[in-house]
Amino acid sequence: MSMDTNYYLKCDLNERGWTEHLIDIFYGRPDKLKHRRGFKNNLCLYKKDNVFEIEESDAFKRGFEHSIRTRAERAIHYFYKNDKFSRDEVVSVKIKVLGAFQRFAHTKISVPNRSLYNTLHHYFNDSDARFFVYDVAWGEKFYAKFIVDHIRECRTNHSKEILRLMEIKNLADSHDIRFPSFERCILALRRSANTAISQRHDFLFEECLRQNSLLSADCINMVSPIGENESFRAA
Repeated sequence: MSMDTNYYLKCDLNERGWTEHLIDIFYGRPDKLKHRRGFKNNLCLYKKDNVFEIEESDAFKRGFEHSIRTRAERAIHYFYKNDKFSRDEVVSVKIKVLGAFQRFAHTKISVPNRSLYNTLHHYFNDSDARFFVYDVAWGEKFYAKFIVDHIRECRTNHSKEILRLMEIKNLADSHDIRFPSFERCILALRRSANTAISQRHDFLFEECLRQNSLLSADCINMVSPIGENESFRAA
């Protein structure tokens, strides 16, 4: 069954941290219903642009913060009934994990406002920098990939955000807390970085689009633990 890439499924919203309660309050009815042959229930489809706009709103951010705190406290409460200090510490880590995807999916990646030549000249000699720019301008895909990867890792804040993500991952591991959205956070950061690079350097638009298409395919191939009819119903 083909799926419109402009829409999220309800299980996609769950993976972004939305609960059934949050969907009811901030989105309401889905934009489309898609029938599945052999299944009783239809798939609920939500426009990606609408989802992203809602997630950027102050009202949603407040509701989401309240939701993840409630879920974290419920998840941890029974393990630390007689140890408030440890419970509060673990709840704090659980909140970071539950809120990680929303945080990193909306992280702004900054690309220096420089020409492509000046960006490369900072790390390569003059002749190599000119050679790279010339080849990219004429559609050389190998060098385009090399340059996009180089800018993302060396000339943006992408690497710093990855380190922040790893700090949360290490905290979660040290407290034996699962972090199921970790790989999706990595993909979201890379997608944001590629988009920012394409907006700064027109020559690299096609390569950035290609890489993001591959990232979307990787994301689709991830097996979700949450079925379409098993969405979260917590606060």
